[in-house]
Amino acid sequence: MPDPTMISLGKRQRQIYETVHRLGNASVTSVRDGLEDPPSYSTVRAILNRLVDQGWLLSEQDGPRLVYRCTQKQVAAKRSMAKQVLQNFFQGSPAEALAAFLDASERPLTEDEVDQMIEEVQRARTQISKKSQAKPKRPTS
Repeated sequence: MPDPTMISLGKRQRQIYETVHRLGNASVTSVRDGLEDPPSYSTVRAILNRLVDQGWLLSEQDGPRLVYRCTQKQVAAKRSMAKQVLQNFFQGSPAEALAAFLDASERPLTEDEVDQMIEEVQRARTQISKKSQAKPKRPTS
């Protein structure tokens, strides 16, 4: 099973994994085309096969070529990458990350996006309330 934080992957492995994830199903050529400053065809093929051996990718024959796809579901992969970004760039602070992402957005938010964020914040507040109510109260003397 892959390391849920993807820390075990090197920079090039992570780039190739992310390219396969973005493409869905990908051949060596399509992965290479999706990389900035790509390594040789044989290097990309070797890294893809290493990712298969490590359990990150699956491969299947599609006519004369192999096609690769991620083993993690999209939601799990997004959560894994978000955790990594949160720890590496925002010292684990979701509030700082949200502020940075909102500031970096190149377009205004839609009403639906704002509503979705409000729902997530309300869900987080509910979880906090449940945790604080579940804590046993200390007796006062």
